[in-house]
Amino acid sequence: MMRFHYLLLASLVAFGMAACGDDDAPATGTDDPSGPGSVPSTDTPPTSGPGGTQTTPPANPCNPNPCDAGERCEVIDDETFECISTAPPTGDCPTAAELNCPAGTTYVGCACIDNVDPDDYEFSGVYSYINSIIIPPDTDEEACCYDLNGDGEIDNALGRLLPVVGTLADGLDVNEVLLEALEDDSFGLLVEYRGLGADLTAEGEMFGMSVFLASDASGEADAFDSWADRNSGNGVFSISRAGFGDAGSQVQFNNATIDGSSLIAGPSTFVLALDLGELTDGLFDELILEIDGAILTADVEAHANGIATTNETINEVEYGGGKLGGAVDINQIVGLVDDLARECTCAGLDPDRPVLISEIVDGQLEIFCADDQPVDGAGCTSDDGLVCENLSLVCTVADVLSSFADVDTSGDGVDNGVSVGLRLGMTGAELAADPLED
Repeated sequence: MMRFHYLLLASLVAFGMAACGDDDAPATGTDDPSGPGSVPSTDTPPTSGPGGTQTTPPANPCNPNPCDAGERCEVIDDETFECISTAPPTGDCPTAAELNCPAGTTYVGCACIDNVDPDDYEFSGVYSYINSIIIPPDTDEEACCYDLNGDGEIDNALGRLLPVVGTLADGLDVNEVLLEALEDDSFGLLVEYRGLGADLTAEGEMFGMSVFLASDASGEADAFDSWADRNSGNGVFSISRAGFGDAGSQVQFNNATIDGSSLIAGPSTFVLALDLGELTDGLFDELILEIDGAILTADVEAHANGIATTNETINEVEYGGGKLGGAVDINQIVGLVDDLARECTCAGLDPDRPVLISEIVDGQLEIFCADDQPVDGAGCTSDDGLVCENLSLVCTVADVLSSFADVDTSGDGVDNGVSVGLRLGMTGAELAADPLED
């Protein structure tokens, strides 16, 4: 996940190449489904029958869709289906203004939480390690996660954007990269449950969940050697101080509920602090990705070392039983590309003036290049980075980028958010005796 922004940039550049008319580029959505979350073909090819005749493809009870508007059809077998609502669950989430948090507390995750120094924080003892993060393809069966704009369809603009990488960026599989980041421990998340026991018994009507940046504390010299333990729920972790805010973790869901094995949390803001120093040649040491209105649902079960998700297999891909949906303000993406473009002094750009601009014009979001900045990329090479090398495509990207905004997160009637859907897997976890990293 530390590579998320890099992959997003690669996707945008690749999309710009496609928009420029690369007729030789392969079509999206037809990659070999060899890695987690890869995009298999949705077509069922006819097969040869006796005498060379064509046999009929297997029956699909969801084609045509028999469900009502706002529902998706899930195939059970050749004759059976289930209609599932695409609307996100709604939780009790008072605003900061409504709560008017008293001194010594901070509003986070729908509640006022007591401020605490990281060294004085008392961990609950019940945890999950997120051992799977997959951005699923935007197909009927695998689409994730919720209808965020009320159009009756599952929204995941990110799922439409990133597959471009697989077809135009040297066959890169985004989900393979995410898996590698987990395996080599360059990225890790630990979920702490406050008020929920490992037996899935809640102390009250609602309980709290905190998501911490974490890393392997097993003592193995090579993180790959500890992956089997981490992946199976036997990992030992330390917590990064960088993930703390004034009142514990920066990422909290303080309105979580559980009914049997079905967990629901949110809405909240899901914050990822991403280390990008190596990937951006030092342009950024850390970037913050905020997923607004994040809703987390999961089918969970007790684990010997905490709480785990009940996973499922769809089209031969194993997905975690957790779903996280929300939206990223497109200005985060615009700001990212703009900051990188400003560094392209090889093209004569002025780093003190914007390259990309986003404005609302006649009730529509428009993203465009500044007239007073040269964006032809003359003089830039691959040594100058991904954006500078493809600087001439920045304006092409700007023209189409706004089309991926499909959620209104500001309430002004203009879509400014890029919908995100992640499938998450969780397993058990333990904390080290001295849990905070130095």
